[in-house]
Amino acid sequence: FFPAMEALREVLVQGTIGDLRVARAEFGFDLSHIPRATDWNQAGGGLLDLGIYCVQFLSMIFGAQKPEKISAVGRIHETGVDDTVSVLLQYPGGVHGSFTCSISSNLPNTAYVSGTKGMAQIQKLWAPTELVVNGERKEFPPPVLGKDYNFVNGSCMLYEANHVRECL
Repeated sequence: FFPAMEALREVLVQGTIGDLRVARAEFGFDLSHIPRATDWNQAGGGLLDLGIYCVQFLSMIFGAQKPEKISAVGRIHETGVDDTVSVLLQYPGGVHGSFTCSISSNLPNTAYVSGTKGMAQIQKLWAPTELVVNGERKEFPPPVLGKDYNFVNGSCMLYEANHVRECL
């Protein structure tokens, strides 16, 4: 729903980066000071908290294709939830998707797609405001709503809310 993601979809449809080869996402913050992030009873853990953004990104890139092979490794937090997880997915035709998510490490929080003609990169995966395609940067400033939010670029959730309203 974010304009930067809509622009990325258009780049993929137009074939600007060519045939897909690799998609990667990294999303991590040190959330160990937030009790729910490490609490099993509150659905804590890296995969549920941050990894879902990575999974959604790869699902958007690869569409209806389902991975033929999935490999994953992770580290368990002392509370029993997953702390850091890295996943490699192989899609039909040998195309690869991968991601790393962590609730104990700050990661670049970037996603990219590489193809036979170049690369597209998204910054701030959870609420992207810029897209870089083959070195050319395009910015999508967040809406200014005059309110404070819990997360950086929280006002960008307006795009999702507007889509839900359109669907209703």
